[in-house]
Amino acid sequence: MACEVGISIVVVAFNMGRELPRTLRTLSPAMQQGVAPRQIEILVVDNGSDQPLTEADCPIDGVRVRWLHVDNPTPSPVAAVHLGLSLASHPLVGVMIDGARMASPGLLAGALAAQRVHPRAVIASLGFHLGPEVQMVSVAQGYDQAAEDALLASVPWQEDGYHLFDISVPANSSADGWFSPIAESNALFMDKSLWAELGGYDARFKSPGGGLVNLDTYRRACELPDMQLVVLLGEGTFHQIHGGVAASAKEHPWGAFHSEYVSIRGELFRQPRIEPVFFGRVRPQVLPSIERAVRAEKAGKWRESVSPDRPPTRTGPQELCALSGLALSSIQRGVLSTRYRGRALLKNPFDLVIYLQLLQRLQPRTVLEIGAKEGGSALWFADTLSNLGIDGRVIAVDIAPVPPLDDARIEVIRGDALALCDVLAAERLDALPRPLLVVEDSAHSYEVCRAVLDTLDPHLRSGDYLVVEDGVVAFLPEAFYRRYKNGPTRAIADFLGERPGRYEIDRSLCDFFGPNVTFNPNGYLRRL
Repeated sequence: MACEVGISIVVVAFNMGRELPRTLRTLSPAMQQGVAPRQIEILVVDNGSDQPLTEADCPIDGVRVRWLHVDNPTPSPVAAVHLGLSLASHPLVGVMIDGARMASPGLLAGALAAQRVHPRAVIASLGFHLGPEVQMVSVAQGYDQAAEDALLASVPWQEDGYHLFDISVPANSSADGWFSPIAESNALFMDKSLWAELGGYDARFKSPGGGLVNLDTYRRACELPDMQLVVLLGEGTFHQIHGGVAASAKEHPWGAFHSEYVSIRGELFRQPRIEPVFFGRVRPQVLPSIERAVRAEKAGKWRESVSPDRPPTRTGPQELCALSGLALSSIQRGVLSTRYRGRALLKNPFDLVIYLQLLQRLQPRTVLEIGAKEGGSALWFADTLSNLGIDGRVIAVDIAPVPPLDDARIEVIRGDALALCDVLAAERLDALPRPLLVVEDSAHSYEVCRAVLDTLDPHLRSGDYLVVEDGVVAFLPEAFYRRYKNGPTRAIADFLGERPGRYEIDRSLCDFFGPNVTFNPNGYLRRL
């Protein structure tokens, strides 16, 4: 008789007396579907809890549960993960570095089936946060354990765990949905041989909670030779609030975490850009999140390009900034307070110098600024053109009224960036004095950026410049900036990808102070 395949899952816990029993229930035969109890092994590794839970606290019938304790626990869970990996019995092993994450009912069966897709499959699941917003935001709005308990009580999750999708939102690491790249997986599965080849989690990550060690592990797994990333479609993990160092923090510790990462890896963290195979079934409760993902611009291209017979590829332009999140956050505070001639300027010192180089080089006759705020940057552009002896004018467009400027060099137009053609007719755009510098500084969302780029593209000529501002929202650590969903950077990547050979990223500007030391990463585009 053939040997029945099984799955071991390592669950790391620290002071999770409220959360761990729920997590284990969702992993138990009572809730996991399509997998026999004898195929499941759960290794619960306590990493120094004040009051460690025992089997009596979390009774699970019909499945093997091993309760382990780290002898010399540290703030980082890496040693706990390694202990679990070393004792796992089954060939397929998953790691949940955070034991506060509940699982959807098909997670284990999906992982078991997905390993047949490829002999070197790296199997990932998306992460979600229980609550109305990602917990970095919802906690600041009063979301707490009592609110979460009430939320869980509002749906029959114990009868059907897919109802957890009804009361959750994608985590920041999975913010763009099912069909876009993710930054990490909080239930990551590989064959034991691949875990050994990877070397497990890197013990040099010492930060509380492991810092970026989970992101690092996922990225390194995606870089294993001849691997195939398999994303479990319709399955996920759901983070419960438990006072963690990141999700519950008033200010995300990304700066310190990223500094540790750079000291270990010698480079900035970058999210893997790799083509997955999507594997799984979609239950009714998952359909709304699938629908939102399908609407995303990237969805069609990802689905068309995926094939289990093709090797993984890395795509997209450089999306890094040499400054840490902590440094960017500090600079941003100054930017928000910077004024020019009594009006908000909202430009950082790096880009003011970069624009100065561009203006001297380009000698633009027209600066078209989409998004004017109080008009401070329009005044700065007009004054700088005059100081450089350039006979140029500034046209500023904003959806909101701009305080009167009373400056003959500046024309202010009331208009919506989503419908520029309503206020700037094609004939006028074509007649603008050249060279032309376009500055897209409006809403910073993907949809608005793409609308501006797509509208203006037919009217740009060789040598004109198009600057997309504030892609820095992808790197600023504060939860507030997640609302932009990396809109400018995504818009640039897709816009350029659809127009090969039409534009180039001017790296002499983007990298003037170092790799993308600008608030407009990859945002200085020259029409070829």
